[in-house]
Order: sequence, then structure tokens, then C-alpha cells
Amino acid sequence: MKYFMHVFFKRCLAAAAAFLMVGTAMAQSDVTMEVTDIYGDTFNVPLSGDMTIYAPQNNYNETFLVMCDAAGTPVWSIPMSQLSSIRYLGAPVSTATPELPEEYEDYPYLTWQIQGKDYRVVRPGEWHLSADLSTLTLRMADGKSYRIPLSAMDAIRFNEQVGLAHYMQKWAEEAQIYNWAFWNGSIEAQDRMHMNFYAYVPEHRQLNCSLLVPDDEALAQWVDVVSLASLKPRMLNLTYKRTGSFPIGYTLYRYDPFTGTLNTSYARMEQVSEDDITNRLSTMLQSHLIIHRPEDGTLGLLSGNEYFQAMDGSIVRAVVEGGQLKAVQGTFQLWNQARGITKMQLDESVEFPEGFKPLPLDRCNIKDQRAVDGGWIYRIDSPMEATPMSAYAVLSADETEANPFRRFLELCTPDFNFIDFMFPNLRSSDRQIMQNHLRPFIQQGGNDFNLSYVSGMPFTLYVPTNEAIEQEIAAGRLFTWEDIEADISACTPEGGEVAENDRLRISQKVETVLNFIRAHVQFGVEIADQLPFERTHNTALVLPKTLRTPTLTVKSSGKGQLSVTDELGHTRNVLDAHKNIFVRDMHCVRNYKDASPTGMTTMNGITLNEYATGVIHQIDGVLSYKAE
Repeated sequence: MKYFMHVFFKRCLAAAAAFLMVGTAMAQSDVTMEVTDIYGDTFNVPLSGDMTIYAPQNNYNETFLVMCDAAGTPVWSIPMSQLSSIRYLGAPVSTATPELPEEYEDYPYLTWQIQGKDYRVVRPGEWHLSADLSTLTLRMADGKSYRIPLSAMDAIRFNEQVGLAHYMQKWAEEAQIYNWAFWNGSIEAQDRMHMNFYAYVPEHRQLNCSLLVPDDEALAQWVDVVSLASLKPRMLNLTYKRTGSFPIGYTLYRYDPFTGTLNTSYARMEQVSEDDITNRLSTMLQSHLIIHRPEDGTLGLLSGNEYFQAMDGSIVRAVVEGGQLKAVQGTFQLWNQARGITKMQLDESVEFPEGFKPLPLDRCNIKDQRAVDGGWIYRIDSPMEATPMSAYAVLSADETEANPFRRFLELCTPDFNFIDFMFPNLRSSDRQIMQNHLRPFIQQGGNDFNLSYVSGMPFTLYVPTNEAIEQEIAAGRLFTWEDIEADISACTPEGGEVAENDRLRISQKVETVLNFIRAHVQFGVEIADQLPFERTHNTALVLPKTLRTPTLTVKSSGKGQLSVTDELGHTRNVLDAHKNIFVRDMHCVRNYKDASPTGMTTMNGITLNEYATGVIHQIDGVLSYKAE
């Protein structure tokens, strides 16, 4: 990143220098602006009269300082997140009394040091240099204006507590890989990450963030969860090479997800491309940034909530011991904890690099932390990951009658004979499209089947008990596919057209079943065992006549209980025996085509295209909605 920033500064300064040398448009001067960046490098920018410095934002809410000449043409700029301090050198001595700016209690961008005293200024507005370079006029965004002799200005400092992106550089030596990924989507760098993540990290005024940073030691043992269903489950040993345009090196080890053991190095058997590595790193960036909800207040991960959602919807659990945040867990860590796998095991027959120490698999311990304006940064000893379990895998794990999700799963497994009944002359290609449209679970490059309704969005699936579904069927408000198949068989004519009333009746039964399933799928993750809250969410159901989307109201009592209320006022409680079951549906591709990792003999080129993080709760009754 440092190399790229040097290129950026040289480009900016070269442009400024070229402009300053143009004829008589600008007077020559010995007054310069000394700029120090967050790496400690210093640059001198020549100044001329009537220059103005603005602080605009780009489309990603990144604030820049931009210097313009007297005609308003930009001649120099720097992202605020890269700025450490500014000093003015060679300014004419002035005896004028500074008009001192008002201190703002809001979020400070800069600290102005005038005659030895600090002033916190949050709204830069614009700064205008007088024609003789003796005075800097600070025009604030709120309309106030201050005149300060340039000779009285000791320094302008970007507050070292001023945000996550800025403070990331403090851990550059310990987290080179993460830092490279963090910054390498910036507009100044080669866009290896294909995302401007550095700009997505908000310098929040109202909301706080927690940034979880796996250091280089942590990324030396990074389980590739995407690969676990393949014949080559693997662990990535990433290293920072410090050279080349792509400075990330790797070694692959075979990983046994059932024991947590590393054994034979894949060596030449498997290869990982740059795109594969950036694909995994971009997922890590999004799953390690938590933008806190208002109820988390100023305490963030210590607010009293147990679970949090990352930027991409991934679930993060805070491990608080004795009032101190000791660790965090992703759903992969929770999955391992439930199976009793706590630590990486090393096969004694394999020679591992010197100093290679097994890391925990059931938690990510906090190694270091720092509170900054806008949130907190935590350095962790292993990267968080998501569970390899899909929603379908959870529902279908028990094939016996005792499966608590059995009746709901049966409703999600339609018999598509009704399509031939309703549309006897349908082309096979159109029939397949209709099946995929109606089927709750589809094959889409996942470990098994993905919930088709959510399209990569975080979701909550409320599954009624078997008894509740059976009561609904007995009351005639819900149908089974066996019922529908029997009805079709009873009314199918030996020849000629199907009677319109038969067609309508079958169609309504099918619609009832499919709408029932969608009414139990909610966009947005809500987790039990949280602080009190009440929120409303849309369901995955869209009523065809009005295109209206029914909603659900979810309420937490703060006592480990969660309830959901439908539009008809039915309140259903989440059952302790089957709550907070975390899942992730993956959509993987190879060469832009669906590529399920399951059973693959090689993971080369398989990338994670999108994923839907979800949670399953069992509830003590069924959910309904207002009819059209």
C-alpha cells in the first residue's frame, strides 16, 4: 500500500508542480505546505495566493482535502484517512490577533494548533489563503468564519483517534495481509480486491463500528470453509511477501473438518489463483466489520447483546468473561464448539514451518484492542468464518420420524405433477423454469440446496412444530403434496380438457402451500438472547393480486425469549430447544458457471459468488397473513 500511496502523491505533486510553473498565472513563492501522511513520509506543496482548500466527499463517503488555485482548478489532494498533519512553512510574519475557531463537541475531523493551543474542528468547510499568503481564512460549514495569521498556525493534525480506517495503519506490521486487502480497492491502488472496502468503513457520527482484524499469524491458519464439502478440504497458509504487485503467498494443507487436523501439504496437487485469494479476502473484510445498531449504544460488543451482525449479515458472537471482551466467534467457530473441536491438530508425520503453532478453532481470542472515535478495533488470533451448514442441511439432517422439522421439510419438497396437470402442453425447458420458480430449495452452486427465495440476502426461517402444521392440515387451512396428488389423480380426465373448476381448485391448493412456506421466511436476521427490541420485517411472500408483501413483527423481551407476530395478531414463541441455528447458503461459481464444491476433486478456480447468512428458529404455531 505504501508503494501505491507514494505513486499517488508523486502524481498529485507532479500535477501541482506542473500547474505552478505555468507562466504568470500564479506568483512564485517560498511558502509551502508541509504534509505528513500516516506512514511518516513528508511532502512539501508550494503555495500561491488566493488558493482554497475544500473537504468534499466521494461516492463512498471518503473525505478528501482538495487544494484549488485562484481559478478553482484542483491542483492537489489527499484522502483525509491518509493525513497525519499539516504545517505551513515560510509564511510572512504577522502581528495580527488570530480569530480563534469555536471548538465543536461533535466528531472531530482535525485538530488545529494555534499558538500552542489545540482547537477541535469538525466541519472543515473551506480554507482560503490571502493573496499575500499572510492569512488563512477558515470558513465553516455553519457559516462562521475565522481569520488566522499563517505564522500563528503551528500545525493542523488529523486526530489520531479519528476513525477506523486511519488507525488501521497502527497495526500494519502485525496485519500486513489484512491491510493490503483493506486498502487495495482504493482509487489510488491497483484494484485487486474489486471493491472499495477502505471507503466502506464509515467514519460514523451516529453509529459505532467494531472492526475485527486477523493478524498475519492468524491468516497462517485459515480454514477455507468453501472447500469443506469437496474431496480437497483445505487450510490456507497465507504469507505476506512484501514484493510484487500481488504480495500474498500461500501454502495449502489438507484439513479434516471432522477432527480439525492438518496433514499432508497439497504442494503441487492444488493451486490457488490471485482471484481465488482476493475472493476469500473480500469475504473476510465484509464479515469482520460490525456496524452497531442504536441499542448497542456506546459500548458496542460490550453492550449486553450476545450476537451481532457483520456488514454482510454474518453472525458474530461476543465472548464476555468477567465484564471483559475475551474473544469473538463466527458461526464456523460455533459449529466447531458444538462438535467439541477446539484447536487445530497437527499430523506428526508432516513437517510444518518453524514456529507454526496450532490456533483455536472454536473462538477467536482478542490479542489487542483500541477504542477510536467511531468505534473499536480488535486484533484477533484467528479469522472468523461461517458455518458450512445450509438451511436445507439443517432441516434434513434427521431422516427419522423424530425430525422436529419433518413436516415443514415435506411441504418444501413439492411433487411437480401438478405442473403437467395445469399445463399439459408445456415445453420441457419452460417446465424446468417453472419448477425452479416454485421450488423452495434449488441447486445453485452450494453444498446441497439453497433457499431460493432469499437471493443472497440475510434471512430468518421460522419453522412451526410438526404438531402445529398437522393441526393446520386437519383444520383444512393447509394441504400436503400427497393430498394434492390424490386430488389430481381423482379428477384427471381420460381425454379432453381438464374442467376449469378442477384446475382452479388444484391451483389454489398449490398456492396455499407455497404461500405458507414463504410466509415463514423473513428478510433480515433476528436472534434470540438479545437486549429488548421490537422490529418489523418483510416476508418472502408477495401476494399476486396486489403485489403486497406481508410483514412480521419480531420482539425480544431481553430475557432470552423471542416472539414473532403475524399480520393477524397471532404471536408465536421461539422454542429454546431449537433456536439460533445458524446457517449459510453458498452460491459458488467456476468460470461464471455454477460449481458446487460438493464432491469436487479440485477446488481450483471455485469462488464464492454470493451467500445468504441465515438463522432458523422453531416456533410453537404457524404464521399467517391478511388475505388480498
